[in-house]
Amino acid sequence: LADETTILGWLMENSNIETLPALRWYDSKLAMLQVDKRYKQQALLPELKLSTRLQSNNIYTFTGLDRFYFTENYNLGIQFKMPLLFREGRGGWQQAQIKILDTGLDRDVKRREISNKRTALLNEYNLLSNQLMNVSALINAQQRLYKLELSKFTLGESSVFLVNSREQKLLELKAKEIEL
Repeated sequence: LADETTILGWLMENSNIETLPALRWYDSKLAMLQVDKRYKQQALLPELKLSTRLQSNNIYTFTGLDRFYFTENYNLGIQFKMPLLFREGRGGWQQAQIKILDTGLDRDVKRREISNKRTALLNEYNLLSNQLMNVSALINAQQRLYKLELSKFTLGESSVFLVNSREQKLLELKAKEIEL
């Protein structure tokens, strides 16, 4: 078990909220979605392919670059592809953007939940510590009343009933302190 100062230090410190595993999971998910978005963006770009092919299986000795070498021995090709309608590509890209936005909002909600939980725990700690101080003060006051009632009883000015009721109140307050 962690001691009280460690827990209180964690509750007071807000800087380490970003290093929690729940938020780091959202960071990694956002990074993956950014990669997916870039992939979808690449689908929008046109494609240009250049190709060459040797026509003959004979081995030629290379004597130099001239126009006959390329025209007689190789096929050269150019292929250009561009979608007529960009609906599918834009839809995928916008869907990736929406997923990134949604994950970012989920991350913000999780961060706020953790922050609220931390604030609630800190408030509960402060409340309990104040209650303990108040109960301790009440116990001290009740002990003084009990001692005074005993001294009055020894002088003959009080009854056993009053002494017992003061002692009972003192025991109730001690039980309350133990409960807290």
